[in-house]
Amino acid sequence: MAATTTSPLNSLSDAPGPRGFGSLRTTLTFLRSTGLPLAYIQKMKDKHGDVVHFNVAGRSIYTINHPDLIQEILVKRVQDFHKLEAGTEKPTALGLFLGKGILTADYDDWKPQRKLIQPLMHAKHIQSYADTMTQFAEQLIGDWQDGIPRDIHQDMTQVTMWIIAETMFGTTLEASEGIKHTGDMAQGIAVRGLMKSFPIPGQAARREEKIREINANLDALVQRLMADRPEVSDRADLLTLLMNTKDEDGQPVGYDFIRNNILTLFLAGHETTANSLTWTFYYLARNPHIAEKMYAEIDRVLAGRAAQMSDLPHLPYTLMVLKEAMRIEPVVSVIPRIILEDVTLGGYTLKARSVILLPVYLVHHDERWWTEPYVFNPDRFAPESEAKQHKYAYMPFGGGPRVCIGNHFAMMEAQIILATIASRFKLTLNSQTEAEPVRLITTFPKGGLMMRVEERMPVPEMA
Repeated sequence: MAATTTSPLNSLSDAPGPRGFGSLRTTLTFLRSTGLPLAYIQKMKDKHGDVVHFNVAGRSIYTINHPDLIQEILVKRVQDFHKLEAGTEKPTALGLFLGKGILTADYDDWKPQRKLIQPLMHAKHIQSYADTMTQFAEQLIGDWQDGIPRDIHQDMTQVTMWIIAETMFGTTLEASEGIKHTGDMAQGIAVRGLMKSFPIPGQAARREEKIREINANLDALVQRLMADRPEVSDRADLLTLLMNTKDEDGQPVGYDFIRNNILTLFLAGHETTANSLTWTFYYLARNPHIAEKMYAEIDRVLAGRAAQMSDLPHLPYTLMVLKEAMRIEPVVSVIPRIILEDVTLGGYTLKARSVILLPVYLVHHDERWWTEPYVFNPDRFAPESEAKQHKYAYMPFGGGPRVCIGNHFAMMEAQIILATIASRFKLTLNSQTEAEPVRLITTFPKGGLMMRVEERMPVPEMA
């Protein structure tokens, strides 16, 4: 049975968690893990409750497992929980590579960037991107052949990269293993750095060398995007906006500001949606009765053609499928924060210079908020059911003022791509295929995801 939330009547003290040899086991578990050891975090939650404290290689870490407390962190006390390295101006996790961009900047540096970029994410702009999304979804499946296996993760990465490069930067960009490998390395270093305050002896020099290599590759990507920018002065895209930005003194912003936000919007803008779509196709293939229900809706609305913006309100079940895939395998499985000084939460004192982990994956699978949480069931997101959910028991895009700025863009993009592909193809798995999630900053299938694409015709009575 899941543990109940910590009572605010508890005396202010350190939160429970493994001590002594248990603390040593915790450190070994984290150091041996290639990603976030969610099974271990779940075990500690079940044993100790909704606020758990443990130490990993000199790093003090708390996990916060109740939606009420998560809402307090992300909404009510946002300035108590930071994105900077504890007690310094040094960035942590992805800040090593994205600097003080809109994703990684602390609150005061984040606010003006959000204000600058937000207009590009308004409904009128997002709707203007719909035709581009449809165009590239059609371009992707134009190369598909009936009965031929494809790496669907690679395909979803390609189509979302096309879309973000065109809509945000006015250029085209082919997906490459080089870009993906750089991103995966950055995530691995970020997660390991978040979990411990010092590297294992002998690894410090290699880590710094890897960080320099990754940043050099990312700089090369930025230079490529800037060099390919079309010479059109009135173009309303992200790159033009950033390059025309002035600081508070009326001077052009520096290269670092442009670089960090280009990288943030490019990397976050394609990888998260690509991963969400990959997991959606995986769970549809494992639940054919749900796939057939979705096909029926798509056939009734599209009759074999590509999806357009005007079709989306008529594809509610398709949207429910996406939302459920993002619940059962959230792309961001843990949201990290850092506290700079002692704070109280849930009746406990959380120690300064600690990492705070909000385990989205565990909350999405908590029996207190979800019936049969490991069952793929899109009906959870029917309007009448969705209205009853605890708002912070479902947070695929985070929450509070720092909710993902591109959430509406991502949902429209995913729905258009999913419906366009499913209107013409059915994707199936080999009976032995079991995708293994790699949970770093984002969650993706280890080694990709091979699926068989099968042409299908709209069901006549539905069409």
